[in-house]
Amino acid sequence: MKPEGCEHAICDACLRAYYQTALNDVRYHSFEEIQCPNPDCEALLVSERVTQKIFSAKQRDDWWTTATVKTFVENKVECPYQDCKAIFDADVKLTKKCTFAECYECRRAVCTACQSPWHPGVIKIVDDEEELKKTLQEAKERSWARCPKCHHLVERKDGCLTVWCKCRTEFCYRCGGYSSKHVCVNQCYNLPLDQVEALRNQMFTTPSTGRTTALQKLNVLYQ
Repeated sequence: MKPEGCEHAICDACLRAYYQTALNDVRYHSFEEIQCPNPDCEALLVSERVTQKIFSAKQRDDWWTTATVKTFVENKVECPYQDCKAIFDADVKLTKKCTFAECYECRRAVCTACQSPWHPGVIKIVDDEEELKKTLQEAKERSWARCPKCHHLVERKDGCLTVWCKCRTEFCYRCGGYSSKHVCVNQCYNLPLDQVEALRNQMFTTPSTGRTTALQKLNVLYQ
């Protein structure tokens, strides 16, 4: 299959995997059109036509359900129970601290912050500089990265070294520098390892941005 306006042929199996991955791409405010997988191409795939070709009826319904939720549900809370998986919108305040909620489908108890079955206790909060340093050290040891714009911690599961933060910033997972169209502005792929390591270390210095930023980081770490 080929996107509109380009000649890049894509097999159905690769396109299925690409479309599933696209659901987690924060660049998309809508999923009606998806960009060609070739990073140097800006041609668009029309999702209505593509999903009919590459998915079964059930897979297509599931894909569009997820796409609709990601488009219109601002503060998504997903029921953690495997036999339910209902999705509902929650006030943003309820997702910042452990709050009891009842799933509207299965009627079981859910924690809106952790999005896990309800548990006693409260979410751990970073409220001092020393604890924030410990959190950043843990992230460094796990080989995570940190957004150069909003300073959220990001864990890469798979794919290339270009990642997108929740704030829609594109950056290089290897060195932490900004990226543009999958190209690291630091050109870290041409740097010796000691210079790359120095750039990575800069990601985990403690910012003087106060409690709010610290909370943002820890929310990512413990999700």
